[in-house]
Amino acid sequence: MRCLDGIDCQSLIFFAYEQALGRAWTRYSVIPSVSIRRGELGRPVAGLDGALRDEVKPALLRRGDVLFFLLAGYNLDADQALFERTGTKYGTWHTGLVHCVDGDRVRVIHAKPGDRVTVEPLAAIAFDALFAVRLVGGGR
Repeated sequence: MRCLDGIDCQSLIFFAYEQALGRAWTRYSVIPSVSIRRGELGRPVAGLDGALRDEVKPALLRRGDVLFFLLAGYNLDADQALFERTGTKYGTWHTGLVHCVDGDRVRVIHAKPGDRVTVEPLAAIAFDALFAVRLVGGGR
């Protein structure tokens, strides 16, 4: 599916949540740390509430989890780091939704700005660390 003008990775999540939960997409914070602090998209997933790429355990992920892809030192002037390890701060550069988990294989639906909405393996997406949240009990 080709993205509409203005659709980016975060908009894709907001529109999905609007359809699933009936909450207007304009009510979500565009600042990842604020969204997480408010629990707008769910609660942090234990073990994936900040994990380096090589520490990510696919078995902890579920369909529909929101993934915040983090890069070392990225965008820290616009938002606070979602994860820090040994003095390195990791900021959000991209987001996606878990599409499916099959053993150690995880597929993620995400929007590439100006390109398209696509489903790709988690391993194909660039990130240094990951932060995941999950709706619990039907959401807010």
